[in-house]
Amino acid sequence: ANNFILNFLWTFKNTNLIASSQKKLFMYFKYLSVNLIGLLLNLLILNFVVHTFGDSVALMGQLAGILLGSISNFFLSRKLVF
Repeated sequence: ANNFILNFLWTFKNTNLIASSQKKLFMYFKYLSVNLIGLLLNLLILNFVVHTFGDSVALMGQLAGILLGSISNFFLSRKLVF
């Protein structure tokens, strides 16, 4: 909830400032959905890297997953939520 509030007030501050409580709740559930997509992408990338290249590169898989998951979260949040 804190991350949604901070994104609502700071990152995407120029959009939907006077949204109704019902609309904010709907935005929150869309935000959760977008973040679940980012988590899924993160885990799929990690799983692919570890299964393809072995456990010795798991840290690189985590880094790639975090990077692509974060980028997808930002762009999907901007496009679909805020």
